[in-house]
Amino acid sequence: MHHDVAALIPALLGRLRSGGAHLDRFGLTVVPIHPAANDELRIGHPAQEAVPTEHDPPLADRIVVTNLSDHAIVLATGTIATGGHCARALSETTVVEAHETHSIPVEAIEPRWWHQGTLRWAGSLEPALVAAVMLVHGADGGLRARARTALWSVPGLAPDESPVLSSADSLPVRAKSWLLYHERGFLAARLPGHDRPSLPSSSIRAGVRPPPPQVPGEPLADVTARLNSIRWTNGTGAARTQDGHTFAAQATRSASGIAELSLVRLTADLLRHLLHTPG
Repeated sequence: MHHDVAALIPALLGRLRSGGAHLDRFGLTVVPIHPAANDELRIGHPAQEAVPTEHDPPLADRIVVTNLSDHAIVLATGTIATGGHCARALSETTVVEAHETHSIPVEAIEPRWWHQGTLRWAGSLEPALVAAVMLVHGADGGLRARARTALWSVPGLAPDESPVLSSADSLPVRAKSWLLYHERGFLAARLPGHDRPSLPSSSIRAGVRPPPPQVPGEPLADVTARLNSIRWTNGTGAARTQDGHTFAAQATRSASGIAELSLVRLTADLLRHLLHTPG
């Protein structure tokens, strides 16, 4: 469930720092983003604690997840569930409280629609493909259809079948957070949340900006400025900048803070990179 998040956003953004940039297989620049030390909400999909199942009857755009643990679990956008009737990626970061069952929106990542055993977690999509899922979820009309077509057309989209990290220590695995750029600037961001139950007003007004990453395009400070300028309606927001770019944003709030903050530019630029990748 989404709640009002506007007051928490500036303080969250003030504690982020960037890592070293690298190019992905689509020719896009990925900048890892990290929270300050000891200031993060762990996100992931514990193999034994969050159990995915199909609806009855199965639905292409939703699955059911039951949290068997005694603590809340955050399931991140792009997490893959394979098996069942189709391999799908979660299209919205969702908090599942202890011993609760949620119906979670997903995006199909293969054309199959027949039963292949029990649903199971199978890793996560890479940043550019998570951004494509965010675009499907945040856009509408023709851009949404083009994003879905691009996602299905990417070579090597098969789920990562490597084992999900163990949850034997009762802590979910961490989701990766990043900024995504191309030659003309910022495309998408997935930013880590925090687990502080309350934030003093002084920290909200005076968050310290981290140093910008050494990459072409817009620095992290500029991306955070975009997020700070958004008029939030509970957990979703949209903004049009002076250069005419439109963004869709989503913030998922947990009981103790913000679990994840995402931003995607509503443009076909990302899709052109995905579709022109050599097979």
